[in-house]
Amino acid sequence: MFCLVALLVLVLDQASKRAIMEGMQLRQSIDLPGGFLQLTYIHNSGGAFGLFPQGGPLFLVTGLVVTLGMLWALPRLERWGWWTSMACAMILGGTIGNLVDRVRFGSVVDFLDLGWWPIFNVADMGISVGITILLAQMLFAPHEAHPEPAAEPESPEPPLLRAGPELEA
Repeated sequence: MFCLVALLVLVLDQASKRAIMEGMQLRQSIDLPGGFLQLTYIHNSGGAFGLFPQGGPLFLVTGLVVTLGMLWALPRLERWGWWTSMACAMILGGTIGNLVDRVRFGSVVDFLDLGWWPIFNVADMGISVGITILLAQMLFAPHEAHPEPAAEPESPEPPLLRAGPELEA
């Protein structure tokens, strides 16, 4: 299930970016019905919210580290629970989606524009939702009590050493 969710986020991200790049001009905006959302095609060379626009290499390395970390954690996720696995899968799919853009274009394709929030993409949603789930789990999920390890029983007195036949008098 982990791989399926990660792949779903990645495919939806890359397909939506491809549709935007093929159907729109850079910096073009299209109002969607309802006025809540518009599509605005931009390239973001920075990190989240466009911060650190010259930090492209740093974000490339960070994306690689996150990807490798998630792949390393993959065999351990089963014992962490379903929600943790799904959150990590969303983060992984989104990270790889933005990493693909950074390798291909040197920047990330963003297009979802709420008007009052920085422009983002499907990969960003996967990362944000995954992190939100992890934070909610840390803050609100009941944690199993880890009992103190039982005290070791006191060992009996060491056996008395008996003298061998050569020491008997």
